[in-house]
This record gives sequence, C-alpha cells and structure tokens, in this order.
Amino acid sequence: MGRLLISEKVENIKPYIVDKREYEVKLDANESFIPFPKVLENELKEAAVRVLYNRYPDPDAEELCRLYGDYCGIASKYVMAGNGSDELIQILVNGFLDKEDSLLTIKPDFSMYKFYASLIGAKVVEYDMGEDLVFDRDGFMEMARVNNAKLVIFSSPNNPTGGIIPREDILYIVQNADALVVVDEAYFEFYGETVIDKISEYENLAVLRTCSKAVGLAAARVGFLIAGEKVIGSARKIKPPFNVNSLSQAAAAVVLKHREVIDGNVEQIKTGRDMLYRALTELQITYGKEIIRVFPTYANFVYVKSPAAAQIFEELKEAGIIIRCFGDYLRINTGSTKENELFIDNFSKFVRLHSGADA
Repeated sequence: MGRLLISEKVENIKPYIVDKREYEVKLDANESFIPFPKVLENELKEAAVRVLYNRYPDPDAEELCRLYGDYCGIASKYVMAGNGSDELIQILVNGFLDKEDSLLTIKPDFSMYKFYASLIGAKVVEYDMGEDLVFDRDGFMEMARVNNAKLVIFSSPNNPTGGIIPREDILYIVQNADALVVVDEAYFEFYGETVIDKISEYENLAVLRTCSKAVGLAAARVGFLIAGEKVIGSARKIKPPFNVNSLSQAAAAVVLKHREVIDGNVEQIKTGRDMLYRALTELQITYGKEIIRVFPTYANFVYVKSPAAAQIFEELKEAGIIIRCFGDYLRINTGSTKENELFIDNFSKFVRLHSGADA
C-alpha cells in the first residue's frame, strides 16, 4: 500500500489559526467596523447583476486597477490587483526569492512575510526592534548587507505595533539596498504618508495596499501591488491568470468610485482609534508602565504591553470580547463607540484586578 510523504517544511509550519467563535465585541482582525454603506447598496446590486457568472473574470482587473490608480494618483500601468495583499506577498516571495535566499523583515511585523518565505525554503532574517520598538535604519541596512538580502519587506504603519518608519528612512533603505524593497501600506489611510510617488523613480521599490481596512471590504479580498514597470511586469508573469474574482472586482469598483465614502470611513475609524488610545493611556497613567504600556499608533488599532496580557486576553474572551495576544503584548483594533466602551469597561476592570490595586 502506498503512503503519503509530507515534506519537512510543511510538517514544521505552524498554521494561522482563526478563532471562529461568535463574540459580542470583535476587535481582533483589524477590520473595519463600518458596514457596507447603504447609499451604495443599489449600485452594488446592479453591479452584481451585471457580472457574467459563466465567464472567468478579467485577468488584469483593468477597471479596478484604473480606479485604484485614480484613487492614489498613480497611472494604472503601475498597479496590479491581487486576491488580498496575502496573495501579492506570496507572488513577490515566489518570484523574487529562490531557496536559501534571504528575506529581511522586522520583528514584530506581519506574520505572512515569514510564512511564505519559509514555505519556499528561503532564509528569514528579522531586525528586532526590542521592547521599546526602536528602529535604526543603519542597523537594519547592516543586516541587509551581511545577509545579502534579496527581498526586504515591512509594514508602515507597522502591524501589530502601529508605529511607522519615517519616509526619509524608507527612501534611504530603497536607495541603498541591492534588493526589492516592499513597503506594506495596508494602514496608509490612517497615517497619510506614503512612498507611492517614488515607484517610477526607484525600480527596486514596491508598495502594497488593501481594500480590507479603510475601504471596508475585507470580505472581498482585494489588494494592490504598486511598483515600476519592471516589478509589475515580473509579477504579472507569475500571478494566477484569474486571481481576483468578478464579484470582488465589482464590489471594490463600486466603492472606489466614491472617495467621499472612504474618507468618511477613515474619519470614523480614526475617531474610534483615538478614543481607545486615550482610554488606554489613562490606564497607563493610573497604574504605571509596569502594568500597562501603550505605544503610539498611526493605524486602526492600539498596541499594549502588560505582564498580565495572556490572562487579560482570556478574561476578555470569557466576557465575549476578542482581541489579539502576542505574548506580553495585546493588539486591539477599534470598533464602534459601543464596542469600544464595552472593551474599555472590561479591560479596565481586569487591569485593576491584575495591578493589585484591590489587594
């Protein structure tokens, strides 16, 4: 009888686990809490009816790329659509790295960079920002040089910390790296600073964007790679031919035609984020940084350190509230005002409990 042999690299992979339980307050996935706008529902229905369900989608998502190019002020020839940023990361890793090549990223940062690199047998090198989350561009570039990095990738604003790498530092990295430098700008709208205007100037610069955050279309799984013609041409060679389905193309096109809707989303989300940040900062003032430390954020979430992080995470789940836990760190994305208030009430109670203030 034949037997199945699973490769060692697959056996050693830790799968990405999604908690599928229902929670009253869901603040774990960095999604938008804003439902699809009612003012666009009829337009969405009409677009869905026009989809040719018996035909494959436009392989180049031409209308979608044109609309996103208009949205960010870039010619559509520099834009490629993907099935979420995840697929685009995989395409870049597969296309620009060979086995044993080095990928340089930051610790902590989005886990899928490491995941896809490990899957093809590439070496993952991480620049550790330490407990204070300090980034030094010269130290980072030294790691790129020593490890002969072929692909450099990081998010700014950073997921999960919410911090940023200044534009001048990013451009310094691009100018001095003998590698493709990919800047994941998934949270750009909540920060406002970008390097997208430099993609035609630097052939080794690529930017990732998504419709899952500010645009509010996480269900559609639509992302974009923005880069010069050399990188875009290479990426198009290796992407699946019909990678963005017709329904997702139609839904994203509807929203991208209405910049005012996206701008309204961004303002609501930033208001909720600032509400969370102020409340958590007040707890830091009350109990001290040894109990809770709150980091500045430019994204749609807040990053917190606490020695009781794991216990608080479990206690929040018991209370019907889900966030993300990374060891001694917690990441809380903003929800509606009601969701934020429920979280803050429960979180404050648990922080007080673990601070020993009632002892």
